Amino acid sequence: MGEQSYLCPVCRSPHELHRHAKISVLDHFRILLIVGMIAGVAYWLGGVSTALKSLVCYLPIWAAWELVHWALVREEMVCKVCGFDALLYLRDVKQARSQVESRLQTVQDEYMLKIGEKRKRIAEQNSQKITATRESVSKNI
Repeated sequence: MGEQSYLCPVCRSPHELHRHAKISVLDHFRILLIVGMIAGVAYWLGGVSTALKSLVCYLPIWAAWELVHWALVREEMVCKVCGFDALLYLRDVKQARSQVESRLQTVQDEYMLKIGEKRKRIAEQNSQKITATRESVSKNI
């Protein structure tokens, strides 16, 4: 599977997609292997007719495989920096914009909280230095 590189259209951060949107031929062979194992167990338990009937389970296994694969692809497409979702943008621009704005607001709030904590620490250190200086000056007087 090849990788696709692109830049996020909102924040311009680089991204790579490691999965393709469609499942590969190798994935179909894996599904066939699972179905073959199920058919083998069915043959062992009930004979040829049961084994042939168990081949129908290819379709539900394929559907489940597609759902899981598509969920992984979709998760990989969302930008980790700004939260931009290209598929959501294709469906509903306003919802995609609100999602990006809420993500950026959350990041900004976290950043401002860190700055506030750092300012408090610096203010406490400065107040301790000032009180220590005042005490040393009052002792010298």
